[in-house]
Amino acid sequence: MNKNIFPFLAIIMILLYLLSFVIEIKNNSVNFIRTAILNPSKADLLTGFELQQNDNFLKFYKLNGIWFCEKNNISYPTDQNQVNKFINNLKKCIKMYKISYSDDDFLLHFDKNSFFSLTYLLSDVEKSKTEILFGPCDFSNTKRIIKITSSDSYFKTEDIFGSFLSADINFWIDPYIIPASFSEKKEDKEISRVVFVTDVLSKAIESSNDYAVSRLKLLRHGKIFTGNLEELKKIGIIKIEYDYGDGLCIHVFDDGNGGFVLNYQNVLFNYSVCISEWTFLNLNKLFD
Repeated sequence: MNKNIFPFLAIIMILLYLLSFVIEIKNNSVNFIRTAILNPSKADLLTGFELQQNDNFLKFYKLNGIWFCEKNNISYPTDQNQVNKFINNLKKCIKMYKISYSDDDFLLHFDKNSFFSLTYLLSDVEKSKTEILFGPCDFSNTKRIIKITSSDSYFKTEDIFGSFLSADINFWIDPYIIPASFSEKKEDKEISRVVFVTDVLSKAIESSNDYAVSRLKLLRHGKIFTGNLEELKKIGIIKIEYDYGDGLCIHVFDDGNGGFVLNYQNVLFNYSVCISEWTFLNLNKLFD
């Protein structure tokens, strides 16, 4: 008789074990919602957003359809593809699991230096402003803890935007020597002439030189220059003329250490970037 009851008990135990999974799945289905950080139906109303980590603060704004970024009262043209990828990820529907966290729990479990704040602005009737606080990823490195300040709730979400959580201006700036995002309608605005003026000569690239113009557009700069331009030797000016609208002046400096600095001056921005000697030599060759 005892031998007969053992298989029966084993079946009961297996059924109870399987039932625990069913209950867990049912509970999980209640605890998550599928939504987006940025409502896709309101994405066209997005006028700007702000990113902050510790003391690093970036403000993004849209002007004539082009995204610019401001840091310390200096405006920079941004990498439009980078910004649009970030916005597209914010519009994607993802699973968000509500978790029982308080502010004290959040501060207890995570280093405050890993927090990242996103605030976005909409041009709707209410002039909506939404703030999201991003914490670090969990142990799996696939989920991220976030807090939506308007609801005062914490969630664990799929981390599809972690690679864009950077308050470093070098991550967002347009990477090309001639900013691809410079023109208001870059698909219509073509370079008509590029002139390189030094103390001893003036050289030009005409629009008819398709090879030189196309190669010029592909050259990239390095990081933002944060030094003092007055300490560098100025060696020339590159003047870019377009078919219409404002042109662009790029002042060229020798940094004295084998590299060069380009200073951009336009009605929209005034900033400086570094370029290598290799980049400068390739730039100079295009005028030969």
